[in-house]
Amino acid sequence: MLLLGYLGAENTGSEIRLLTIIEDVRAVFGSDVEITVGTASRANTLRLITESATLSIVEIPYVYPAAVRRLTARHDLVMLVEGSLFKDSWSSALLYLFLWGAWTARRAGAATVAYAVDAGRMKPVNRLLTRHVARSMDLIVVRTAAARDTLREAGVTRSVLDTTDTAFQYRHSAPRPAGRAPRVGLAPVNFHVWPVRARPWGSRELRYHWPYYYSWDAERARRTQELVAAWSDLLVHVVRDRGWEVQLVAMEALDTRICRQILDTLPPEVLDRTHASFAGQRTARQMVADLRGLDYLVTSRYHACVLSMETSVPQMALHHDERLASIYGELGMSDLAIGHDNPHLAAALRAGFDRLVATGAERRSRLAERLASYYLPRCAGNRDILRAWAHDAGWATAAAPQPQPQPQPSPTPPRQPVSATSLARAAE
Repeated sequence: MLLLGYLGAENTGSEIRLLTIIEDVRAVFGSDVEITVGTASRANTLRLITESATLSIVEIPYVYPAAVRRLTARHDLVMLVEGSLFKDSWSSALLYLFLWGAWTARRAGAATVAYAVDAGRMKPVNRLLTRHVARSMDLIVVRTAAARDTLREAGVTRSVLDTTDTAFQYRHSAPRPAGRAPRVGLAPVNFHVWPVRARPWGSRELRYHWPYYYSWDAERARRTQELVAAWSDLLVHVVRDRGWEVQLVAMEALDTRICRQILDTLPPEVLDRTHASFAGQRTARQMVADLRGLDYLVTSRYHACVLSMETSVPQMALHHDERLASIYGELGMSDLAIGHDNPHLAAALRAGFDRLVATGAERRSRLAERLASYYLPRCAGNRDILRAWAHDAGWATAAAPQPQPQPQPSPTPPRQPVSATSLARAAE
């Protein structure tokens, strides 16, 4: 089978999802099932998992139609495994990759499954394409009830089942270091450079990867400055007013740019108490350990929220789409979900963080309870649904769920956390 997702981009959430989805596939179809992982960077994905007789990694070019069609024609089952699947806020091109994969798979006679994915805002033409392709898919499982309703509103009439994200089942964690000052994680995203658009040429500085370029104009530049200033204000508040330390977290390598912009605004005494966890410089497993060792978290990344829940890290969100808004609604914490278009963003972030600290014990208890009673059972439901579908479709399945070890990475030297001061000096 072929797993098709947003892989090879050094995105922590997508990489952890891949590990957990491989677990599910092996538990359902048996440990000898042959899996192909499609990726934008074979080298990056090899740092996460190791190839074997039953696991292969194939690089897909950024101009992908011919390569994807050849890949889908060689497989019996194509699983779409990107979390942000049915949406175009990041890029229509990414949505088209997955729709093209599903359509060519169906044309080749392969089964198609969308597995624990999301759905959100789409342009009318993309809603039409999604409705057309989804009609012939064999199984659609989404990770929230809101995503199910979004697909229904887009005109998808086939059955859509809702569970939750597979990353909740990634249970590895490390104990918090003893004897250190409280540490607050900040996981920013620059919403204002998205969506990425395809065009034949453009500025090198705005190039994501040819032929895709970030969106940019004077208004986006102004709003980016405001966003950086709001994050910087919160960071200084944590260090100066509370005497705590900050972990600046780039959940995807692309987030490193806004993290460095924030670092550039900090006075030296604040910079000295700021630490960095940047995807690409640290492995996905190390990134998760960093998240689970935090005392508080402020995030614009969905999977920072999900992956920190294992250790009940009290958290709040600065969001720009439905993913964090939906999960905070499920958690009963919508009061700590701040929209990126808030006209008083810096003040709202600071006030929200102070409210988070004041109610931290209650939030920690709520997160622990919701993980145990809601997310983990629904996460197990992904595997149950896949098993039931495979059985009904006549696929050979394992006799009983068999827990499999999560795929191990290729041997790499350990990467130690770095201080923000050293990063700032290296950039000079």
